[in-house]
Amino acid sequence: MGELEFLTVGHLETVLKNYADHWEDRDPFAVVEMIEEPVVAELDGMLVGGIPDLVVEEDGELIVLDHKTTTSNLGAHLYNRVKFSKQFPIYCLLLSKKMGQPVRRGICNAIYTGKYAANPNSKAQKFDRYSFEYSKEELEETVAWLNMVRRMIIEHKRTQRYETRVPEAAWPQHGGSHCGWCPFRILCQLPPPLRPPMMERSFVVREPTGVLLSGADQ
Repeated sequence: MGELEFLTVGHLETVLKNYADHWEDRDPFAVVEMIEEPVVAELDGMLVGGIPDLVVEEDGELIVLDHKTTTSNLGAHLYNRVKFSKQFPIYCLLLSKKMGQPVRRGICNAIYTGKYAANPNSKAQKFDRYSFEYSKEELEETVAWLNMVRRMIIEHKRTQRYETRVPEAAWPQHGGSHCGWCPFRILCQLPPPLRPPMMERSFVVREPTGVLLSGADQ
């Protein structure tokens, strides 16, 4: 059996129903502010956009809530993938601008969708919740990271180096474990001739200072 053959419609319906039942009486969120609403804001001269799953309120504090599914076991791998990605801090920055108040907390609801997920007798962990809170310094580091990505995209579009036939000159591929958390790794995985259309579709540069990082949700 292939790894994803068990992900039938009925299987996923059961998983999602179990998820809803699991959290129905456990969530303290009385107010849902936003549901999958695009948020675009200017951050340090950059136009940045994203679509958080939910924005909820708890005791007057706004919290970004997102969902992640995995066919692998829930645990440290998924936790670290979420914790060290830039998705939640970018959402916090965007929502702080939009809502006019600091947003520094994120919650990830992790959902196991593997072949044992719909089995009521399975002892596999099916749901988990990760909570993160970002300091002012961490959010400032995220803005600096966005600036770095903007400079890279503008420079490579300006020099047209992504059209070269020399792969290592086509995009600065640093390698290492950090590539696993990079939302732009898809560019490195493509052969050079396919990178320009992907850049045009996923990364819209607004020169000289702005970039809409629509790939930030990946």
